[in-house]
Amino acid sequence: MKRARRRIDSEEPPKKKQKTYSRAGSNGKDAGQRTTDNPFREALRRSVTDVCDQGIKEGFIKLIVALKPVEHSGTLRVVGDVIENGDLVRFEVAFLKTCIRLLAEASVGFDMNDEVLISLKDVHLEPKEVARGGKSVKFLPMTLTFSKGVCLKFVYKKGSSLPGKLLDLWAG
Repeated sequence: MKRARRRIDSEEPPKKKQKTYSRAGSNGKDAGQRTTDNPFREALRRSVTDVCDQGIKEGFIKLIVALKPVEHSGTLRVVGDVIENGDLVRFEVAFLKTCIRLLAEASVGFDMNDEVLISLKDVHLEPKEVARGGKSVKFLPMTLTFSKGVCLKFVYKKGSSLPGKLLDLWAG
């Protein structure tokens, strides 16, 4: 009852609590708390096809890891699938040296069938040649490249405690 009276007696409206997310530092450990908006709010979800066609670089995308990720010449390549408008769409995400190091320090890896949300913050869209897909798969002629860091959230990862955790990994 006292709480309710204080709010009524006070001229200031009650303050809304903001959600707090942990920010993993460059060493993969918790570097403290910061208050921020959720970068994976549904209103910020983007179509991968729109990202490719319109060059959208804000919001986030969802992907399901389709093939075993490959690391070669300082680049980790992840091939992702997503269903958009009833079509299976396949595209590539590349993580460069700094991102690979940050992911390794945070003990984060990608496996087939992982379901991941990835923020488009600081992404570079690189055009690429693609082989024509069959009737069942549409290949996008782009690679989403992350060089300085990445913000991601696993929706599904078999045998892991990562699903639901926001991983905000940046060099700094």
